[in-house]
Amino acid sequence: MNKALEDGRASFTLALFYCMKNIRYIVIFLLCILSFRSDALEYKIFDHKFEAALPPNYCTLDENTDFYKFNKLVMSRSIKNYFIASDCDNIKKLHEGKIKSLPHYIAFEQVGIDGKFKKFKFGRYVYLKLITAFKPKSMKKLTDRVNEKLKNNSLDYKVDNLDYEVGTVTKKFASYKGVASLSYDGKSRKVVILALSTLVTKIPIAIHTYDEDPSEDDIKMSIEELKLLYQSVK
Repeated sequence: MNKALEDGRASFTLALFYCMKNIRYIVIFLLCILSFRSDALEYKIFDHKFEAALPPNYCTLDENTDFYKFNKLVMSRSIKNYFIASDCDNIKKLHEGKIKSLPHYIAFEQVGIDGKFKKFKFGRYVYLKLITAFKPKSMKKLTDRVNEKLKNNSLDYKVDNLDYEVGTVTKKFASYKGVASLSYDGKSRKVVILALSTLVTKIPIAIHTYDEDPSEDDIKMSIEELKLLYQSVK
């Protein structure tokens, strides 16, 4: 038993050394450590249990907050959100009303078609072809509809310059990048959303990160978080 314990410690030490030697940014190094242990949220969709791995010190956002409602309204009716999670300190500040948005978060969703949520029986190849082929004809009209919904629900947020593009498409998933300007309290912020969508046991799902005024390091951190979450739910 002592030899097994020593071997385990040696493997862990080697892994840490590899991360430190090859990863430039300390934040990504910390995310590398997460591969050994991370918190997870469990959700059952149809007959499949998803375990969504989160970075340490991440908490979920209350669905009754204005910012959660904002995110729900800007999404399509064919998106069912299961959680928004972020650093616990920022979640606490938002719950206490000290901030009105999260500078960064990660989310997990079920994807439907025309507002209906069911299994997709035609396989991942067809699913990925379908979701990457669609784009609204007018992003301005989409933006106007989003802002109308926000106004009708008395939410003090405004979205402008909304756009997105398909990124990498593999046999396993499709990725997206979305950008927008988000205004509240008299200030505009650049928002970047990175997303992945795939089919898991015929269930369409998506994950995405959200960042306000992100730096290059912030984007790299979000990519690592997406990888971690994708590996846990795929």
